[in-house]
Amino acid sequence: MEGKSVGTMFDQAGENIVNQKIQGFPIMSKQSNGLLAGTLSCLAGYTNVGKSTYLISMIMALVYRGEKVVLCSNEQKVKPFKDNFFDVGTGEQTQL
Repeated sequence: MEGKSVGTMFDQAGENIVNQKIQGFPIMSKQSNGLLAGTLSCLAGYTNVGKSTYLISMIMALVYRGEKVVLCSNEQKVKPFKDNFFDVGTGEQTQL
């Protein structure tokens, strides 16, 4: 992509426990040219629209590609966030 900065793509988030690929956001990743290193991204929206689910999927994709990620959230307590994180990764309900 000549003349464009290309960041870390978030189209694939690894594999689940049965070696099936975990899909990230391939269309959005391609359209945005990924996330550029050293930048700050912020996501806001109404309650219960999927912000945490979106972020967890994106975090999984970035970690899968070897990136370091920092998440600051003031919306959920730790346990519900962890429960949501593991549910997204496996596709099943998980109790911690």
